[in-house]
Amino acid sequence: MMKSLLTFLLVFTGTLTSSAQSIPNSGFESWTPYAAGENPNSWTTSDSVTVLYQGGNSAFSGTDAYEGSKSLHLKSTEITYIILQIKGPGIATNGTMSLVGTSFQFTGGSPDTARSRFFSGYYKYQKNGPDEVGSIKVYLLRNNAGVRDTVASGVSLFSNNVTTYSQFVTQIDYRDYVNRPDTCLIIIQSSKSINDPSIVVGTELVIDSLGFSGFVGIDELSNFINDAKVYPSPADKELSIDVELKKEAELNYEIYDLNGRLISQSQMHSAKEKVDVSALANGRYILKLTDVKRNSLYSTSFTIGR
Repeated sequence: MMKSLLTFLLVFTGTLTSSAQSIPNSGFESWTPYAAGENPNSWTTSDSVTVLYQGGNSAFSGTDAYEGSKSLHLKSTEITYIILQIKGPGIATNGTMSLVGTSFQFTGGSPDTARSRFFSGYYKYQKNGPDEVGSIKVYLLRNNAGVRDTVASGVSLFSNNVTTYSQFVTQIDYRDYVNRPDTCLIIIQSSKSINDPSIVVGTELVIDSLGFSGFVGIDELSNFINDAKVYPSPADKELSIDVELKKEAELNYEIYDLNGRLISQSQMHSAKEKVDVSALANGRYILKLTDVKRNSLYSTSFTIGR
């Protein structure tokens, strides 16, 4: 059963009402045991491969759940493949995965026709090496005459040790503002790609309570904005907003924290605006661009880090 989604996003969705399909077993509550381990229902993991090649369990359930009773644990391992010693991440996907040579290939996914704006969840991370990076990647795909086109994608990276659950929010960036997706593919990894020199055995990523929220309308951006950039992220004292307009428009910006509280707002006096964020605490925020009638035109996330 899908666990509760982010409440803060509901504060300002407005015209961005979500209609995303449920992610199967999004809270990792149900698992099926097999001879040497267990797998979360509706997900494929690296576990059977790492067990087969003497690497031990790379995916397993934990009772340290953010919500409910279980969570997903992914652990980096080393396997003996033919005569090679290969280090790799613990991996989980809502699609299918196969080991081809010394790399994994991903196909499939779960049905999803919504144009979601954000993908979110909760995580903990314990890395055993200084350069370790875990990740969650999400792709919204569309079958086009037998070829899978990427409608949108997003990624969250985890590079710091986090011992208590923290929320991640991934902005989904669109390449195609016309066609709807038909499939969502999610790939979760405890470390970088197989045999990356930074991988250290035992690095562990814990994930729980995944969900989509927000909605990108077909007319979003297309009426007023060609492109929008918000940088740097992480920011320190100043955030730049750079908008390429299709036609003249009066724009406002609004900044929200992850509890949905409006932190600041102002009219943009030009298409390139610099915003003082020196008073904001470290963390992740949402920036929203609206027109004078407060119709949402663009939303993105950014972080403050000093």
